[in-house]
Amino acid sequence: MSDLAVQQQDLLRALFDWPADDATKLIAARASNTWVRGLKAYQTNGHVLAQRALQAAYPVVVQLLGEESLADLARAVWHAYPPARGDLALWAEVLPDYMANSAQLQAEPYLADVARVEWALHRCATAPDALPDAASLALLTTEEPDQLGLRLAPGCAVLRSAWPVASLVAAHVHGTPSLADVGSALRAGVAQDVVVWRQGLQPQFRQALPGEADVLERLLAGSALGPALDQAPDLDFAQWFPSAVASQLVLGVLMQDPAWLTVAYAEAGVLPAPVGDCNSRIRAYHVGTNIEGYDDKVSWCSSFANWCLAQVGQAGTGSALARSWLNWGQPLQAPRVGCIVVLYRDDPTSWKGHVGFFLRADAEQVFLWGGNQLGTVCENAYSLASVLAYRWPADAANPESA
Repeated sequence: MSDLAVQQQDLLRALFDWPADDATKLIAARASNTWVRGLKAYQTNGHVLAQRALQAAYPVVVQLLGEESLADLARAVWHAYPPARGDLALWAEVLPDYMANSAQLQAEPYLADVARVEWALHRCATAPDALPDAASLALLTTEEPDQLGLRLAPGCAVLRSAWPVASLVAAHVHGTPSLADVGSALRAGVAQDVVVWRQGLQPQFRQALPGEADVLERLLAGSALGPALDQAPDLDFAQWFPSAVASQLVLGVLMQDPAWLTVAYAEAGVLPAPVGDCNSRIRAYHVGTNIEGYDDKVSWCSSFANWCLAQVGQAGTGSALARSWLNWGQPLQAPRVGCIVVLYRDDPTSWKGHVGFFLRADAEQVFLWGGNQLGTVCENAYSLASVLAYRWPADAANPESA
């Protein structure tokens, strides 16, 4: 390592090592008193920037601690978690974890959760914009809940707490409830979960309703509406939903990707091994079909479709022939995302074909996600004229009969 590189490393250590006397001794071995004074100026500037970053993101924490204590806290966090990114506004996200693990703050264990709520509000303010889609709400009247998801507001988050943090933050932000009431709730050990979201351009928060946190956590994790509601019997959906739409916590309803399509997406990029070898993943796709045990050099689009459905408990055709799917499940007059699409190859009357999962279509092409497409698992476009059938599992709700 060059002498310059060593000096640069020493400077970085000196800026962030603590206590300051140790940092000064480190750099003093290489620099004159002028440089030591310059180092102290750099450290002071760093501490000021750290304090400002925390003040911007955590105004309630500032009120609870006081300016002097915040300055000490900012210095301690700055040296415990030196910035790893150029944006100091993002560096401030380390504060909740620091507070939760600080021995000096264990007498006020609720502070870390207050900081988590404030950080969620801070990030919520800069989340990408999204507009309400009132027309999509009609899907609730035509589709099964298991096939639907909810579009939640930008920055939506759920925070679990053993403390009355929703009331505590509201008392400092809105002036209600009273600090006396919050103190009583703290002493009583009242637990409150918090919902954070953005209404228009304004970050919002409130205490979660019974069962609401369970539903929102599952929806944020990608669950369909039906299973999410099944896990939250305490939530009165008929009462909650209109209020959630009015407050823009819920922006709309969307069709959920079928579970087997999620499985298929996760296989992106799988492709055969070079000649003389075999990709064991493709060999696994053949399991349960009439070519079980074959290698990756045979056509495997149908094996892939069978395997994806099997992973979520749906029976396929058990055949490696793409056209075997023509008699599988139930027919669809119009495609929907994730349905099976059967195509012909060469001649509509021949045995040759291809099978994949429907993504979308335009006037001339149909776009499928599938295996053995361009030799791998990927999206690919095919002629719309080559479509023989759209199929849906027999034991799944048919959207055309809803």
